[in-house]
Amino acid sequence: MERLDGIIKSYFKTIEFRDRIPESEWEFGYFGRHYVQVLPSDVKGDFIDKSTLPDFFELQVKTLFQHAWSEAEHDLGYKPGSMPLSPDEKRLYVSDSAQGLWMVYGVKPDGTLGGGRVFFDAKPWTKTRKGAPDGLKVDRQGNLFASGPEVVYIFAAAGTHLGTIETGVPTANCAWGDDGSTLYITANTAVYRIRLTTRGAGF
Repeated sequence: MERLDGIIKSYFKTIEFRDRIPESEWEFGYFGRHYVQVLPSDVKGDFIDKSTLPDFFELQVKTLFQHAWSEAEHDLGYKPGSMPLSPDEKRLYVSDSAQGLWMVYGVKPDGTLGGGRVFFDAKPWTKTRKGAPDGLKVDRQGNLFASGPEVVYIFAAAGTHLGTIETGVPTANCAWGDDGSTLYITANTAVYRIRLTTRGAGF
């Protein structure tokens, strides 16, 4: 960070900066530094109206880190009750977008996580469709609704692929709403909803 700080300050005039440090390893967040910089006077661009430019701009430098619990909690809106836990709260599902996997972790009685294993390998799908494993939801029966490459995939608790809800575009997340039988889906530039015969866990 200090080396990068020197490079930044060699190019820009810094008005102020502050460090961002998560309070604990359980907190979703990042190590980083926020700067307020003077906008250089030599900003170039044929289509830029310099009269509309601000005098200052914010620059954020971030180093991400995530724990399985906090990653899932962040993906589903920072709501602990929305974490993709099995109905008996003995399993936690997590997306590994970089590896193209959905993972499952055992939850110990004290709330800590046991060893993880691959729940479903989506790499073959990521090679032919746009997107990657992303946000997750669980219904009352323990079935997993997994946002991913151009669809929401539906899996049984044992990992069997039961079906898909096609969106045709990269699909980032889903959430139960209304009486628990409506699934809302965020997909690229649109939000969809679909009525189902099941209900989300917690409804």
